[in-house]
Amino acid sequence: MGRRIATEFETIRLALGGKDAEELLRRLREAGIPLYEHVLKNGDLEVGYSALHNAFYLRLIQERSFAPNDREGRPEAPVRATVRYRAIGAGQFTDGRLAEVMRRLVAEFRGEALMKRVYRGFSVFYHYENGQVVRIVERTPAGERIIFERTPRRPAFADGGPEEASRAAELVLIRAEVDRWLDRRNAARPEEIPAIDARLRELARRLIALEG
Repeated sequence: MGRRIATEFETIRLALGGKDAEELLRRLREAGIPLYEHVLKNGDLEVGYSALHNAFYLRLIQERSFAPNDREGRPEAPVRATVRYRAIGAGQFTDGRLAEVMRRLVAEFRGEALMKRVYRGFSVFYHYENGQVVRIVERTPAGERIIFERTPRRPAFADGGPEEASRAAELVLIRAEVDRWLDRRNAARPEEIPAIDARLRELARRLIALEG
C-alpha cells in the first residue's frame, strides 16, 4: 500500500444543540486552525479554513422550535424557544493532523460523513453514521472491494434466557473490538493496513453470524 496523498470529506452532517455548536467552535479554535467565521445574510454561520491543499467549511444552519413553557400546554403559557443547529460541510486535507481533527469531530458529535483517503492508484471510502464507521470500501480502477461493513444492531431482550444474554454480551465485546481496530487503522502505517483489514473482515463475519 502506498503513502496517503490526501484525505477528503465529501460530505459532513452534524446535528447540534446550542451548547454543542459552541463546543464545536471551541474545539476547532483550540486545534490551532486559523478559522474564518462569516455570518450570512439569513443568520447562518459559516466557518472554515483555506490554505494550499487544505480547506474545509462548515455551515451552521440555525433551527428554532417553539413550545409552551409548561407541561400542560396551556395557550396562555409563555413560549419557550429552543435553538439547534444543523451543520453541513466538506473538506480536503493533505495535512494528516487537520484531517484527524475533522474525523474526531465527526465521531464525537455523532455525525454522518463520507471520508475518502486517497492513495496513488486507489482510494478508500469510510462511511460514518451516528459518529461510527459503518462501511469501508476500497476503490481501484478494477472495481470496488468491501473491507468492512457493520451490521445493523438487533435489540437484546432481557427475557431471552441465558443463551440470549450470552449472545448479547459477545456482541458488545465484538463491537468494542471493532472500534479499537478501526482506531488502529486510522493511526496505522501503510504496511500495517492489510493485517488490520483482515482482522476487521473476520470480526464483521462474526457479527453477521451472531446477528443473523
